[in-house]
Formats: sequence, C-alpha cells, structure tokens
Amino acid sequence: MRCIRLAVGFFSLFAMAFVLTGCAGYSAASSEVDAHWVEVIRDIRRSTSSEAELRILEDYHVSDAELASAESAFLECVEPRWTVSRDEHGEFHWAAPTGLPGRTYADMDEVDRYCGTTSGLWNVKWLHSEMRSNPHGLTFTQLIRACYDRNNVPDAHGLSDAQFEELLFYSDELFIASTEAGRMCRFDPLEEKSLTIADLEEMERTSVRMEFSQS
Repeated sequence: MRCIRLAVGFFSLFAMAFVLTGCAGYSAASSEVDAHWVEVIRDIRRSTSSEAELRILEDYHVSDAELASAESAFLECVEPRWTVSRDEHGEFHWAAPTGLPGRTYADMDEVDRYCGTTSGLWNVKWLHSEMRSNPHGLTFTQLIRACYDRNNVPDAHGLSDAQFEELLFYSDELFIASTEAGRMCRFDPLEEKSLTIADLEEMERTSVRMEFSQS
C-alpha cells in the first residue's frame, strides 16, 4: 500500500495553520529577505487584525527585541487569568493563579488564542525561528536533500525533488538511507537536535508502526 511516512516531530514546522482575521496593507519588503518569506509575511499582514503584529512585520523582519516585545505583550494579556512561567528552552508553562481554582483547559485555550492573536506572538515567534533556520523557505524534501549534500549522502544523486520526495515518503517500504548521516537527515534535516542512535532507531520504528497501522 502506498502511503506517506512522516518524520516524527518535524513536520509540525511546515504544517502551521494561521487563524487570522481582518485586513491590512503592507509596505515595501526588505531586499534582504528571501522572496518566499516576503510572500508569507505579506499574506500575514493582509490578514491579521493585530496592530502589534503589523508593526513588528512592517520591515519584513523579526528582531530579537521584537520577539521579546511580543512575548511581554502576551504575558501581560495572560497573567490576570493564568500564571505563566518559562523554562530554559523558552517554552511557556501554565498554572491557575493562587486563589482562583477551577480554571479549565478550554479557558486556557481561549486565553491562549486571544492573547496570541492580539500580541501577534505565535506568528512572530514562528517567523523569528524559521527565517533563521530556513532562510530560503525550502520545502522539507529540499531541506533533507541539502542535509544529504552537506554529509555526502549519495542516495539523492540524479533525482529531481519530486522523485526524491516519492522515494522518501511514498515508497511501498520505508526508505532507509545508505549512511547513518542520511538516516539522521530524514528526521533532523537542519541538524539542530543532536539525535542519538537510540533516538534515530526509535523514530524509524515509529515510522514503521505508523505505516503498519495505515495498511
């Protein structure tokens, strides 16, 4: 059976869905920004109703200071109803404030959506990360190919992007690269995660289990 095999924990970077409303104009894009990101930011600016987001994205760039400003605005919006702390990785952790029991996940989601939208944080945070790690807006298949090239993995030689994608995700059996580096590239094409062999083998087993469950 032909079916897609997913690289666990990574596709979410490319499957972002923007829940945006309203309409806004946009200024001339910076010539230093890749055309892919210019178009992405134009779409966001046309659609968003957040004045803060429009202001941050006016120059088609997200600085560290602008990300920090959006995070501060988000926390100021959230904290009257929830207590939010941040770990060493910059991830938020929510808790009901002392003396205000009975907060629900539905309430948390509602506050998260409202404050994330008004502050512009979720798009701003995503763009801040993605424009640095993937400045040319490559597809997931192209990122894996680039990882192969950096690590001298021969498996994509002579294949178009479409043919390579077919090999990776639509083959009748799970494709396993011919080198350890190539196997790592499938799950961490930006080489940011410091995967161990144990991590890699578990991800491959998970991919096989997903294939079996879809058969």
